Amino acid sequence: MPGQIKANGASVWVRTLAPSKVEVRIDNEEGNLVFGPVYTTEETDLSAVVEVDGLKPAIKYAYKVIVNGKTISPEVEQTIMTLPEDNQSEEVKIAFGEFTFLPSDKDPAVVFRLVGEDGQNLFEKTVRKSELTP
Repeated sequence: MPGQIKANGASVWVRTLAPSKVEVRIDNEEGNLVFGPVYTTEETDLSAVVEVDGLKPAIKYAYKVIVNGKTISPEVEQTIMTLPEDNQSEEVKIAFGEFTFLPSDKDPAVVFRLVGEDGQNLFEKTVRKSELTP
């Protein structure tokens, strides 16, 4: 989930189901940019933040999360929209996301939801640990 959006980058927060190596990849006209790796551990509650920088202001970038060398393929495009330069202004929309982890299950699940302005679910995906780990 992207956050701390700036004119030249953002932070991408990730939580995995097991200790993992995490990277973020942006493919654009200038080539592939890979950020990280960072590692999730039991000590970090299986979460990590990948810092993405060197981007251009006011541009929408599609990104992919790579966990242990495997690209996670969501059903909707994941994007980072960088902010305009300090002396520029544009309309900004703010979105909130939800992350639910159910550790009591033998095959725990992560539920991802995207909620629209009217409060309706626009997207929901449940992923089980067994789907992500060999």
